[in-house]
This record gives sequence, structure tokens and C-alpha cells, in this order.
Amino acid sequence: MLNGDISTVPLKNLIEKMNLENLTPDVDIDKIELTMPDINRPALQLAGFMKDFDRNRIQIIGNVEHSYLKAQEDGIDRMKSFLKTGIPCVVFC
Repeated sequence: MLNGDISTVPLKNLIEKMNLENLTPDVDIDKIELTMPDINRPALQLAGFMKDFDRNRIQIIGNVEHSYLKAQEDGIDRMKSFLKTGIPCVVFC
């Protein structure tokens, strides 16, 4: 879909194409458009460093990020804060 000069992809299409599972059924994925082809591994953001963070990117939580969050006393709070930043989606690997 074209949104002005920006090419977008519905999040629903990515979920279906990649055979991903939506863990947030209360979120209407039909209304979320992906506007960036890039991804981000948010290790620094989970540690609290948000300078130059591009909230439009798909976020990938891998073993490093997961291990970091588990090692922190406030890991759940860090993840909750991160999820409130307006990111389009998080893929857990």
C-alpha cells in the first residue's frame, strides 16, 4: 500500500507471510502499518538508552535481550516501558 510517498505493509501481512503468532489478540493488527524495512535489536533501549531510537522499526528480541531482561530485577518493568514507546511490533526469537 502507498501512503503518500511512503510504501507501507500491513502488520497482518507480515504475520501471515512469516507464519508468526500474534500474542496480543486485543491489538487490532489490521490497523498497524509497517513503514520501515529495517529492524532493531533493542539491547541498549532495554538498558534505558533511548537516544536516536527509531520507534518505527520492527523490534527483535533474541537470546541476548531475553537473557539481559531475565538478569535484571526490574526486567518486566523494563519490557513494559519499552512496549509503551509506540513500536509497531516485537518479534521474539
